[in-house]
Amino acid sequence: MQLDESQQEALDTLLEKQREDELTPADSQELQFLMKLYRRGLRRKAKAFKVAFKRGLVSPLSAA
Repeated sequence: MQLDESQQEALDTLLEKQREDELTPADSQELQFLMKLYRRGLRRKAKAFKVAFKRGLVSPLSAA
């Protein structure tokens, strides 16, 4: 699962508010929720890459 455009924009806005120390409690909850979705998407992508690599569909990432 990938964040849709509106979720990505909300995440960007909330991260900016966090950097400026302007998060409200509601903002903080929304940020936690969006970060959970973001991390879930990253895990799914990593698992998909691992499967694709094992099947020889992609080459390994360089360590450079």
